[in-house]
Amino acid sequence: LKNVKILNLHGGNPEYYRGLDSFMWGIYHNDFQNFQVTLHYVQKKIDTGKIVDKAKLKISNSTKLEELRILNTLQCIKLVSKFIHNFRNNKKIHTYKLKSFGRYYSAMPGSLVERCIKNFNKRKKK
Repeated sequence: LKNVKILNLHGGNPEYYRGLDSFMWGIYHNDFQNFQVTLHYVQKKIDTGKIVDKAKLKISNSTKLEELRILNTLQCIKLVSKFIHNFRNNKKIHTYKLKSFGRYYSAMPGSLVERCIKNFNKRKKK
């Protein structure tokens, strides 16, 4: 098992947000630039492995907060499909190391969700 490589899909930019509820923590910090999905190799430290691919979540003023998980899942499907296609066709899988490791976040407490809703709705008015 020493040479086994495991991939993970992370719902955020691990250079800023590692762990759980990444896009919610981005909203909490009014950081709408780091809405992305990352496909990376698993390492002992959570969300620190070499990046295989990433994609931004495309949100508009009409995007609802509850739609973010759907957009996230759709981007995950695209990243994995592209990886499988390249792997099956023996294309070289290019990876790169993270420039920095973002802060680790655990699940967002329910008491902070209301602030996220307000921040997300304020973003739509700008």
